[in-house]
Amino acid sequence: MSLSDSAAEILSHSGALGLELNGLNELSDAAAESLSKFEGGLHLTGLTSLSDAAAEALAQYSSPYDGVYIDLDVLPESAAKILRGGDYVEQTSRPSLAEEDG
Repeated sequence: MSLSDSAAEILSHSGALGLELNGLNELSDAAAESLSKFEGGLHLTGLTSLSDAAAEALAQYSSPYDGVYIDLDVLPESAAKILRGGDYVEQTSRPSLAEEDG
């Protein structure tokens, strides 16, 4: 599932405390650029595909309130490396099936 560029732009100015977008598995460069301007928590743990340009945009995220939460282990290596350099990017892992079952 992806997010349209126009929806990302609207969400980036929503004033919400956080965005739970864990259902997304890909994000365009333009959507990443818009979301990088969001000032609340940005949860993107479902992403499995991300270009280097989108990673560069998300690595620029800066918020006095929260960070970007993303599972770097499932992203392309080059994108994960870029994101590891971001000051506000937090490594999170998706729960395994065993953890979800209880």
